Amino acid sequence: MQIAIKEAVMRIFLISVLVLLFVPSAFGITIVADTVRQNENDVTVFFTLTEDGKSYKWHCDLPKGVNISSALEAKKERYYELILKRLYRGARPQEAGLEAMKTWIENGAKNVTVLEDTEGKPYEVVEQISKGEWKSTHPKSPSLESRIKKLEERLAAFEK
Repeated sequence: MQIAIKEAVMRIFLISVLVLLFVPSAFGITIVADTVRQNENDVTVFFTLTEDGKSYKWHCDLPKGVNISSALEAKKERYYELILKRLYRGARPQEAGLEAMKTWIENGAKNVTVLEDTEGKPYEVVEQISKGEWKSTHPKSPSLESRIKKLEERLAAFEK
């Protein structure tokens, strides 16, 4: 009986891991801190935000001493909205917030401005906003070759 329960628990665990690995969008927005840089008055957190199977590497500054995971979790929707605004530079949804931004994208990513002609009749000017490329804000990691070279230089200096 205990063996059957252990096998069932193990199967549930394995299925959960597979779902997490292969269906990240099933859990909405996920955010994970990658590295933390200590600054004089705060910390810079480099994180990966994933939504709908797409990952974005970005950063934020947080006060020293704050629980980083909790702070990121509390603001993940705001960070995703800001990421979308960077992807769609010049976006002007009708309202603020993540849902308004998503709706604006679903409706064709168009800015609509209502103007009046010389006779006072309103007309619309529609501006199509193209999705740009995402550029990570994470610091570049030095290559393995450059790391080896630095270590060799240090070793040579130490041996002198």
